[in-house]
Amino acid sequence: MSKLRQHHWLVAGNVHYTQPANADQTHRSISFNTLLITKQQHINRHDLARAQQAMMQRFVTETEDGKTGQIVDVFIIAINHLGVMSEQEFHKGFHEKTMPVTKSEQPEQLRMEFS
Repeated sequence: MSKLRQHHWLVAGNVHYTQPANADQTHRSISFNTLLITKQQHINRHDLARAQQAMMQRFVTETEDGKTGQIVDVFIIAINHLGVMSEQEFHKGFHEKTMPVTKSEQPEQLRMEFS
């Protein structure tokens, strides 16, 4: 892992899409987040486009609707600066068992699917 320290940002947004097979063409949306890493403590237009592209990629690869849905737009809802850190610092403690990680060990309200 790199020891280079860079700015880490958590970007949350919605992918808005339609299903061409539906006659009403109702817009639907799904929320995603993505990590954005920059050398500077600012986000430029190119960085925003990278974040939107990452959310679109997640929509296409991680959802059933992504296989047939037509993306209409991607709205960025929030951008949070997580700090300046190395990749190692960012991932520190992630693999340590600090809370239950299997479905059966998690409280019902915290259950998530892990792949």
